[in-house]
Amino acid sequence: MEHLPVDVLRLFIVKAGHRTVVELNGEIDFASAVPLRDRLDMLIHAGTAQIDVDMSEVTFCDSTGLRVLLEAYRQLQERHGHMRIINPSAQVVRLFELTGINALLQQ
Repeated sequence: MEHLPVDVLRLFIVKAGHRTVVELNGEIDFASAVPLRDRLDMLIHAGTAQIDVDMSEVTFCDSTGLRVLLEAYRQLQERHGHMRIINPSAQVVRLFELTGINALLQQ
C-alpha cells in the first residue's frame, strides 16, 4: 500500500493592490521547495516587484525552504523590489529566530 504525504505544500498567488501575496499552506521541505522556488522565480522574472509571503499556515520549513526564500529576497533586492514574510506561524518564527534572519524577512 502506498502512503501519501501527511502534509504537502499548497501555494496560492493573489494580487492585492500593488503587492502580490503568495499564500503557503503545509510543509516546505526538500521536495516542496522546488515548486515554491519556481513560482517565486516566475513572479520575479515577470516583473513583480512587491511580494508578501503569507506563512500563517506553514507547519514546517527546513533549510531548503529557507534558502529558497532568501534567494527570492536577494533577487528582488537586486531588481529594487521587496519581499516580506507576513503572518508567520509559530514554527516559522522559531526558525527565523534560530537562524537570525527574522529581522531581514519580516520588514
